[in-house]
Amino acid sequence: MPDAEGRILNYSDAPLTERGREQARGVAAALDGVRVDAVVASDLHRARETAEIIAGGRAPVLTEPRLREVDLGDYDGWTFARVAGVDTRFLPWPGVAFYGRLARLGYHVPADLAFPGGESARTMHARLAPGLADLAAAHPGETVVAVSHGWAIQGLICEGTGCDIAHYWRFTYANSVLSVLDVDASGRGELLVHNGTLELERPTGGRLAPRAAGGPPSEDREGTCRVVLLCPGGDTATLAAELRGVEVAAVRAAPGAAAAGVAGAVEAACGTAPVVDTRLGGDGDAAPASLAGIAAEALGSAVVIVAGERATTRLGAHITALDGDGHSRMPALAGGLGLAEVEADGRGVLHIWNGRIPPAHVPPG
Repeated sequence: MPDAEGRILNYSDAPLTERGREQARGVAAALDGVRVDAVVASDLHRARETAEIIAGGRAPVLTEPRLREVDLGDYDGWTFARVAGVDTRFLPWPGVAFYGRLARLGYHVPADLAFPGGESARTMHARLAPGLADLAAAHPGETVVAVSHGWAIQGLICEGTGCDIAHYWRFTYANSVLSVLDVDASGRGELLVHNGTLELERPTGGRLAPRAAGGPPSEDREGTCRVVLLCPGGDTATLAAELRGVEVAAVRAAPGAAAAGVAGAVEAACGTAPVVDTRLGGDGDAAPASLAGIAAEALGSAVVIVAGERATTRLGAHITALDGDGHSRMPALAGGLGLAEVEADGRGVLHIWNGRIPPAHVPPG
């Protein structure tokens, strides 16, 4: 977060706040029972301090400068107001990171636009990619906790899944939450979990709830559709209970008893009757078209989609523009929860993927 003077500090290397230390302890607790072979951190102070808390003496802490955040160059230490007065092309950077705006096709810093005197998302990715590959090659068959930063984590996910860095903004980030990549020595593999411990309300800034009576319309809220994805398996009734009290415009479920059971639990929680959508069944190839239709009809609202692993996998790939066989890079796991915010074509940003699955139970174990 900006400091007390509103300055956004980057390579000027501000330490963790007490809130940051508390969040780091929460990550350490979430990893209890998970074999951690090493903890690797960016060399910036806040990342190294976070890594030491997470490691807690149970694994060595290593430093990797290539995991640094994007270099803000001349803008390091600037306030939102100062950025606004110099170059509005960079406003989505603090707008999304600190002021509750939603990254969208028309509201993000393009991957090829470099901060003056610093990096672009693409040049950042050029140093992250070999760093990830070297890290994977040095720890074959091991579990490594990498402590990095917002844009850098987006870049690592793009590299791990083969997603073009131009779409980095489609993977949102938050402080002290867990994402899991399973990669080979090349640095490529699968995104198994993204922000899996994130609460539903944090990424949406209240956009899951109805707008207060008389409140002003929000471009972010009115122009997108909040999509909750539930993949049957495990304790999905508990996942459905998270939606209690949420105003849901539509519930769409794949054919079959498993989806019907979860959809029934959603109806009990939010009061919206489910409708069976055959496009969410079978091999799932028709699921993206279904999502686009649902989203176009429900802009400004929230919808719930209940579908099996194949269809949910294809939905996640469509949302993040992982076209072709990209769906193989982010498999949906039974019992997982997803949260996205999409535009009328069903593409948008992914807040949560395979959420609520205990880290110890994430394949390969």
